[in-house]
Amino acid sequence: MTRVQDASPWVFGLVLCSTLVPNSAGRQNFDLEPQMQEVNPGETTTMICRIAEKNTGSECIWQKDGKPVRLQEGKYEWNGRVNDGDCTLRIIKADIKFDDGDWRCQVTASSYTANDALSSTVGRLIVRIPPSEPRLFYNEAALGLDNDLEIKSDTTGSVRCESRGGNPAPILKWYLDEEELNGASQRNESDLANLRRWNAVSIVEITLKQEHNGKYLKCVALHDAYSRRSRDTSVRLNVLYPPRVRLEKSRDLFELEADQDRVQIRCVADANPKPDVVWRKAGGESIFRVGADLVFDPIRQGDGGTYFCLAQNDLGSSDELSITFDVLFEPRNLRTVPQRIVDLEVDSSTKFECMADGNPKPQFEWLQKVSSNGNEQVYARAKSAIIDFRNVSYEQQGEWACAATNLIKDKERRVQSNSIQVSVTGPPQVLQIQSASEQSFRKESDAEIMVPFCSDPKPRNLHWIWSTLRVDEGESQGRFSASTIKNGDKEDCYVASLIISKSLPGDSRKFVMVIREPLALIAVIGIAVVTVLMGIVVIITIVCCIKRCPFGHCCAKRKSSANFAIPHRPRVEQHYYPPEAAGSHYSIAQRPSSNTASYDTPDNYDQYPRSIPRVQPDLVPTTRRDPDYPLPPQSQFPLRGQSTYASARKTPQNTDTHVIMYADLQFPRTSNSGSTRTRPSPNEVMNNSTTNLNHIDDEDLAQMSHYHYNRVRSSALTETGSFYPQSKADI
Repeated sequence: MTRVQDASPWVFGLVLCSTLVPNSAGRQNFDLEPQMQEVNPGETTTMICRIAEKNTGSECIWQKDGKPVRLQEGKYEWNGRVNDGDCTLRIIKADIKFDDGDWRCQVTASSYTANDALSSTVGRLIVRIPPSEPRLFYNEAALGLDNDLEIKSDTTGSVRCESRGGNPAPILKWYLDEEELNGASQRNESDLANLRRWNAVSIVEITLKQEHNGKYLKCVALHDAYSRRSRDTSVRLNVLYPPRVRLEKSRDLFELEADQDRVQIRCVADANPKPDVVWRKAGGESIFRVGADLVFDPIRQGDGGTYFCLAQNDLGSSDELSITFDVLFEPRNLRTVPQRIVDLEVDSSTKFECMADGNPKPQFEWLQKVSSNGNEQVYARAKSAIIDFRNVSYEQQGEWACAATNLIKDKERRVQSNSIQVSVTGPPQVLQIQSASEQSFRKESDAEIMVPFCSDPKPRNLHWIWSTLRVDEGESQGRFSASTIKNGDKEDCYVASLIISKSLPGDSRKFVMVIREPLALIAVIGIAVVTVLMGIVVIITIVCCIKRCPFGHCCAKRKSSANFAIPHRPRVEQHYYPPEAAGSHYSIAQRPSSNTASYDTPDNYDQYPRSIPRVQPDLVPTTRRDPDYPLPPQSQFPLRGQSTYASARKTPQNTDTHVIMYADLQFPRTSNSGSTRTRPSPNEVMNNSTTNLNHIDDEDLAQMSHYHYNRVRSSALTETGSFYPQSKADI
């Protein structure tokens, strides 16, 4: 059976024995009694026992476990002078087999009648035996350095520590790393195989947390028989718990610049077992990256946004942590509408648009590069993404570019687009900004009136008019000379000048510059195409006539074989009206040798045609007579020659009769535009003696005169001083 170490019976016996032995004065008694002693095997120890007033006739006797012990030299010897009362026993080469036990010191009576025999309390002599190293158990499974204690967090577990075969039983203590744990219970049990040896068992209950993971639970056995008086054993705690995450940044995530900065973000996951870490980006459905580190080296334009970190293991998932950063980049993908070359018409409308990517959002600016006298100057025209042109003028001609700007790290980042070449075409246009409405000169100095203008293509004719005078480009008239057109300081721009030699006060007036607009390119091409087509038709007609008229007779007379319409030859007639009927707008100049009839320049010069084409009267057979246009009696006007149609070379200078010539082209009586207004026939007009030519519209006059005339547009400058240059451009 198991023997529990207990000293209480021995103490009770000694007390009882002391009570029975009277201790009177002069009688022997114990001065020192044996105490518990511990000794290592093979060492020498003493069991103390001293008697006061010892009688010389009394003897000292030692008992072990109730049995007397014989003194033997080299094993059990007196340590002092027995006759003097020192009954201390020296035990040599202590051995647990012979010496471990309860020792008692006794003294015999001095006589049989003295009744002064003594018996001491029990002194325990322990011959130490080192116990085994402590061992740890969890759920009856042995733990060690190779076997971690695996337990879930927030779970309470009982761990047992045993140290066997020691004498006495070792003292067991618990430590968590270096922190001592209290509350453990220890019990000592005798070894069934050797009752003189003891087994020490200690149990500790501990609730482990996440922070205990990786620490060591240690059991320490304290025993003097150990070489270092203690031995211990420990086990590593493997506390299982779900993940917890935190974020670590390599730098401040403020003002990250694309293609310049490096960014590393680490998702530190604290979990056991080791979790899997994944990253996902806001707006994306799939996993962005697997692993704890999120590295951008360097960071790119599209890397900005919000990222989420998540860790998972067998025990669960962590909460998601998010981090947001913005990536700044200079303006990119700069594009313009239009892109390269733009052809604009004068007075048209258009707009330019500029677009670019950038963070922060870029600001836009439209620039125009203007070439002037070989020098290039750049002007800022608008600080907006869209510039709207209304009533385009030649001022918009040149190179345009869009600049996009933003600010990163207190530094301006600027990108400029490819240039847009703007070309402006259209009628002449005076540059109002450069052309002064009034120009002043000193008396009798040479005055040069300069008017800058732009035109594309270059104008074909230019002249100056004032009062009733006119000077064409490159010509002179008295003190007035018009210089040839000079190139201006801009493309498609020119300068016209009128030079007045020795200017006089009477020269203070308006001078009007008249520009003939050049034919548009499409009109020139159209005329050329029509001319070629007409030539082809004439050739085909001639070939056809030759094939169908072998005897030289015109095929047009063969009505049965003609497959085309015979054009009606115009009939030319001459009518004379008295001045009161014809009006006074036109008068025939006295130049009978000319092919055209010229007219004196009236005050309202620009409102009327300068010439009327002449139609030779001999183009119409003299034998033909049209009943719709009867000739007036010859007595009403003088004629030269005896032909049916009189010559219209000139009118006699001594008559006030006015002449209007027209060709009967058989015009329809309704307008081409579909108007139902009925126009009077030329005969009706001529027969109406009350007709006022001032009320005949332009289209009627064109039908009657068989020519086209140009209507004049004038743009007069404000009269503010001595000389008033004006310009007019034909439309």
